[in-house]
Amino acid sequence: MKRKILLQALETYQKRVADVKTISEQDPYLDAYIIHLKIFQELIDLLRTTPEKFMDIELIRWIQRQETAGLDAANKVKLRNEIKTLDAILQIENTKVKNNLS
Repeated sequence: MKRKILLQALETYQKRVADVKTISEQDPYLDAYIIHLKIFQELIDLLRTTPEKFMDIELIRWIQRQETAGLDAANKVKLRNEIKTLDAILQIENTKVKNNLS
């Protein structure tokens, strides 16, 4: 069981890193390398400091946190892109209205 949960944590780590890379392509201000290191360090610290008998529970919590963080970040980038698109549409419409009034 412990091995299965550890493998699941490593898969989650790899998926989260892939998510960060994808999100960083959409958001140039996000430093994917630093976030990647942070996630990796968090997993290492968890594995080093958690007593053996609590490892399963803590790894499951870590997996859930990473999945939630990935969804939150993806949603924020998507929302930011939608706002940029709406701003562009509003500017075009405002320019049309100004030109029609002139």
